[in-house]
Amino acid sequence: MNSDSYDIAMGVVLSARRRRMGLAKADMALALRSTEQQVARYEAGTNKVSVSRLFEIADILGTEASTLVMEVEALSMPQYQLPRAK
Repeated sequence: MNSDSYDIAMGVVLSARRRRMGLAKADMALALRSTEQQVARYEAGTNKVSVSRLFEIADILGTEASTLVMEVEALSMPQYQLPRAK
């Protein structure tokens, strides 16, 4: 799996966690002192989440940064990867 795939997987994890908590992107942006567009970029995997930002996000989501990373790792396992085009 390449680094872009990990960024996309992190976005999927963050988006799912945020929605599960009932937080809008605007709520997350406010808590992060950022913009809704930046949250959308994190969730789309187009912007990388720094380690310090990951800890902030984890705190807002009521979890540990390591838990988020483990969820990314689980999504990155071969059974979740799409087959490559021939």
